[in-house]
Amino acid sequence: MTRRAALGLFLLPMAASAEARPLRIVCLDDGLAETLLMLGVRPVAIA
Repeated sequence: MTRRAALGLFLLPMAASAEARPLRIVCLDDGLAETLLMLGVRPVAIA
């Protein structure tokens, strides 16, 4: 399973809920930040 697919499965229940708020995620590397942006999640910071 790719990292993008794994993140998609992780984020799906949160994004599908009626009361979903924007997620606040801090990324540890540029690759993860790029993947999150492709999934529509805006990282708060890249460490």
